Amino acid sequence: MRIYSVLTLLALPATVAMGCGKADNDLWGSIDESFPLNFDRVEIFKQNLALRIEYIKEIQGGEDKVCKVVVNTGNVKIKNGTSLEEKRFADFTVTFERVAATGGNFPAISGGTIQFDTFEFKEGGTIDGDFSVVFEEVGGRQPNMFGNFDRKVKIVSTE
Repeated sequence: MRIYSVLTLLALPATVAMGCGKADNDLWGSIDESFPLNFDRVEIFKQNLALRIEYIKEIQGGEDKVCKVVVNTGNVKIKNGTSLEEKRFADFTVTFERVAATGGNFPAISGGTIQFDTFEFKEGGTIDGDFSVVFEEVGGRQPNMFGNFDRKVKIVSTE
């Protein structure tokens, strides 16, 4: 019996999705059983050295961030074709969170990858890629989540 790494298992669904013509912005995975992954839009922000990819759901009186991916670009050199893997999730260069009025946050991350096909980290630049993440075991299951993103970058002022 062969033992496959978490990365290999994570890459399979993303590879299949890419081969079938991926959607520009999509979010799916077994974590949907605990946290709904439906969203209305995706926004990509540059805030100093932080890249934020936000999957946003409109709710009465505001919005939920169904999934918020933050990449600290000060810790790593990113260019077109860059893939960040498990080490970068462990050292918190890449984080995932849920910012919602109800339902709590995602479980801790066990491992993952994020791939940048296009990385133009400037106002109006394009950021395009995909990610896969596996969460720590919850109730005997180890949930996962996959996503695609493709948007123009908006600058967020810190002043």
